[in-house]
Amino acid sequence: MAETFLSPVIEKLLELLIEEAKALKGVRKEVERLKDELEIIQPFLRDAEAKLEKGEVGDATKVWLKQIRNQAERIENVVDEYLYHAEQNRCEGGFITSLRKVGHCIKALRPRYDIASEIEDIKEVLGEIKDRGIGYGLRPLEHGARCRMTNVEGHDPRLRSLFMEEDEIICIDGAFEELMRRMTAGPSLRSVTSLVGQGGIGKTTLARVGERIDEDCTREELISLLKKHLQTKRYVIVFDDVWQRELWELMKFALPNNDKGSRIIITTRNVGIADYCNENRYDLVQELQTWSSEMAWKLFCKKAFRSGEFEGCSPKELEQLSHAIIRKCHGLPLAISTIAGLLSTTEKVSSEWRNVLNNLNSEYEKTDIPNILSLSYLDLPYHLKLCFLYFGIFPEDFQILDVVLYNLWIAEGFVKERKNMTLEDVAKEYLNELIQRNLVLFDIEFGVIRACKVRDLMHDSILTRAGELCSCQTLNQSKSSLGEKSHRVSIHDTTENVLERVRDSGIRSVFLFNVKECTKSFLVDLFENFKLLKVLEFQDSPLSSLPREVGNLFHLKYLCLGGTEVKVLPKSIGKLRNLQTLDVQNTLVRELPVEVNKLRNLRHLLANSFDEKIPYSLETYCGMLKKLKSLDISKVTAEMGMAFGLSIEKLKHLEVLYLNSINEDEVLDLKYISSPPPLLRYLELNCRLQQLPKWISEIHNLQGLQLNFSRLIDEPLQYLKGLPNLAFLDMYQTYEGDELHFEEDGFQKLKQLKLCKLGGLKMVKIDRKALPLLEKFDFGPCPLMKQVPSDIQHLTNLKSLGIYDMPREFVVCLQPDGGADYCQIRHVPSVTFHYYRQKRWSFDDYNLGSSDLLKLLQEQVS
Repeated sequence: MAETFLSPVIEKLLELLIEEAKALKGVRKEVERLKDELEIIQPFLRDAEAKLEKGEVGDATKVWLKQIRNQAERIENVVDEYLYHAEQNRCEGGFITSLRKVGHCIKALRPRYDIASEIEDIKEVLGEIKDRGIGYGLRPLEHGARCRMTNVEGHDPRLRSLFMEEDEIICIDGAFEELMRRMTAGPSLRSVTSLVGQGGIGKTTLARVGERIDEDCTREELISLLKKHLQTKRYVIVFDDVWQRELWELMKFALPNNDKGSRIIITTRNVGIADYCNENRYDLVQELQTWSSEMAWKLFCKKAFRSGEFEGCSPKELEQLSHAIIRKCHGLPLAISTIAGLLSTTEKVSSEWRNVLNNLNSEYEKTDIPNILSLSYLDLPYHLKLCFLYFGIFPEDFQILDVVLYNLWIAEGFVKERKNMTLEDVAKEYLNELIQRNLVLFDIEFGVIRACKVRDLMHDSILTRAGELCSCQTLNQSKSSLGEKSHRVSIHDTTENVLERVRDSGIRSVFLFNVKECTKSFLVDLFENFKLLKVLEFQDSPLSSLPREVGNLFHLKYLCLGGTEVKVLPKSIGKLRNLQTLDVQNTLVRELPVEVNKLRNLRHLLANSFDEKIPYSLETYCGMLKKLKSLDISKVTAEMGMAFGLSIEKLKHLEVLYLNSINEDEVLDLKYISSPPPLLRYLELNCRLQQLPKWISEIHNLQGLQLNFSRLIDEPLQYLKGLPNLAFLDMYQTYEGDELHFEEDGFQKLKQLKLCKLGGLKMVKIDRKALPLLEKFDFGPCPLMKQVPSDIQHLTNLKSLGIYDMPREFVVCLQPDGGADYCQIRHVPSVTFHYYRQKRWSFDDYNLGSSDLLKLLQEQVS
C-alpha cells in the first residue's frame, strides 16, 4: 500500500499495541479501532494528494487535508505523552508495575489525562472528516493509480522547451554537436543516448523531437504495429522525461535492431534509469552540466537586451546587477532564459533591476520554473519526500555531512528497518536515491564524506512545499514565520520570544542557526514546556551550559552540542533512555559522567579526546565495542604501540580511524598491526613514523588517506599506488626526500591530491596513465620546487589546480595538452606565465577571466 503522512502514525499505533500490550489493557480495543479508521482513510487521502499534485483540488479539499494532518499530529501527541508519563511513573517506582491495576494507573499518569476518551474522540472526529471528504468527491485511490502532474491550465510546464529558438539550443556547450554526431555517424547497430540532468538543465530542448502514437490500441497491438512499421526503416525516437525503468523494459521490444543506424534518445533526471537503458557498448549516458558563467552571460544578454538600442549587450550600469541575477540561476538555462525574458520588459535602470534581484523568489513564482522543479519531488515515494523536505530546515546554500543527515533522519523516524541492513545503511540508500534523481548535490571531502546541499531554486521550492505539508517552520529576527505551525522549528538569528510564537505547535525538533545568544532561561523553558522533543541541533551555538532539565526529554534521540562552550554534561543526561546520538565534538567537555552508561540506545558518541583516561585498557575497550565503526584516539605514545596494534585488529567493522600521537615528534611503530580492519574506508595518521606500514597496501576498501608529520625518508608512493579505491590522498610533512614519482597505472581512482609542506621536495614526476581520474591537485609550500611539474599535461581530467606559498622564482608553466579548468593561486609573489587554456581562474579572492589573469600576471612579473 502506498504511503501517506498517515503511514507513520499507523506504525506508531502498531508499535504501541505491541510494546505496551499489557499496559494497554482496557483501551486496546480503542487503539485498534483507531488504527483501522486510519487505514480506511488512507485511500481517500491518496486520492486527495494525487488531485493536489495535478492542481485539481479546491480550497475545501486543502482544508480537509489540513484537518486530517492535525488529527494525525494529535494522535502522535497522545501516544508520546502516554509513553512519557508511563516512563516517569516507572522511574519513580510507581504502581504501574502491577499490571492488574493498569486501569487505575493510566489515569494516574497525568491529571485529567484519559487515553481512552482521547482516542475515542479522535476516532469520531476522523469519521466526520472522512464523510466530508466523500462529500467533496474524494474516492478511494489504490496503490498504482498515479498521474503525472500538469498545472491548472492543463498544459505541461515543459512545453516551451520544445519551441526555443535555434540559437538557444546551439550554445549548449558542445552537447548539441555531440548529440548530432551520434545521430548521424557511428555504427549501424541501434544505439541509445540517455540525456541526464536536473529539471531545467535543457534535456527536452536538446532532444526536441517527439512522437504521438494512436491511443486506441492495446499495449500489445501498439508494440506489434510499431515494430512492424519500423522493421525496414532507419528511425530516430525520443522518450522525453522518463521516470520509470518499466518504460524502456516495455518499449525496447517495439524498436527493432535492424542494423540501419537507428537512434534512440532518452531524457531523464534519474541517473539510475539512464544506466538501466544502456544495453550495449555503443550506448551512452550523457550527463548535462550546468552552464558556465560565459555561456550564461551570453544567453542572458541575448534575451534581456534583445530590443532597442542594446542589441544583445548590457549597459555598463546594469552589468554588476545582471551578474548577481545570473548567479542566482546557478547555471540552469531554463531559469536564465525565463528571468532574462521577464527583465526584457523591465525598465533598464538600476533601481528596477535591484528590485527584481531582491524579490527574485517571488519572480520565479510567476513562471513555470517551480512546477518544473516540482516534478522531481512529486515522483518521490513518501519516505523520500520527507527526507528531501528536510533540507528546508537548513539555511540556503548550507552544506550538511551525509553522516549527520543519516543520524537526523533516523532520529526523526524517517528510516525504516530492513533485513540484514543497519539503519545507517538504509539512510545511505535514501540519500543515494535523492542524488541519483538530481535533487541533491554533494562535494566529496577526504575521499569518503559527502557534504550535501540543494540548489537555491530547489531550496525555495522546498520551503513552499514545507509550508504546505507543515514539515518545517522557520523563525528569524524579523519575527516573520516561513511555513505553517510544524513539529520542526528552524530558529535563525535570535531566540528571543520564539518559544511564545510556537507554544502550541507541539515541537519535536529544534535547530539553531547563527543565533546571537542562547540563554539558560531559553533552554529551561524549552526543556520544561516541550517534553516531546526528539532532536536538538545546537551546533556552533553560543551555548555555555546544558541545564539539568534536559533529563525531562524522555523521547530525545539526537543531541548535538558540537562547537559550543559547554564544559559539563549534567548527570540527568542518564535519563535520556532513547538517545541515539550524542555529539560533544569541539566542546570544552573533558569528562563524560558515569550516567552515560545508562543510555542503552546510544548508537553514536561523537567526542574529542578527554583528559581522563578510559576506564578500561585499550584492548579491553575495543573488545567490548566490536561493532564500532569510527574511532579517534589521541595522545598516543610510543609505548602504546603493541597494545594499539592488538586492539585495532579486533575491530572488524571499523570504517574510520584517526590516530594522533601525543606530539609531532613522538615516533610510533605500527608494525604490530598484522591484520588491519578490512572495511576501513578512511585512515588519518597524525604522527611521526620510521617507515610507512606495509599493511596499508592491504586495505582495499580505503578511499581516503591523510598522512601528517610522518617525515618519511623512503618514498611512500610505492605502498599506496596499487590501492584500488583510494580517491583522496593528503600528505603534510609526510616525506623528506627530493622526488615523488607517480608511476604508470598507479592511483587509478585518485581524484584529489594534496602535497603540503614537503621541505625537501624538488621534483614531481607523473607518468602517462598515472592518476587518470585526478580532478584536484593542490601543493605548497614546497620551497625547493622551481615550477609546476611539466608532466602535469598527462592529467587530462584535472579541473582544479591550487598553488600555495611558493617561492618568488616559482614558474607556472602549463603545456597545451594539459592544464586545469579552474586554477587557484594564492600568495605567489611573482609568477611567470607561459601558456594556459583555462576557462576560469581565481587569483587570491578575485574571479577573473583568463585574459584578465594574464594581464595581472604580466604586471606582477614586470
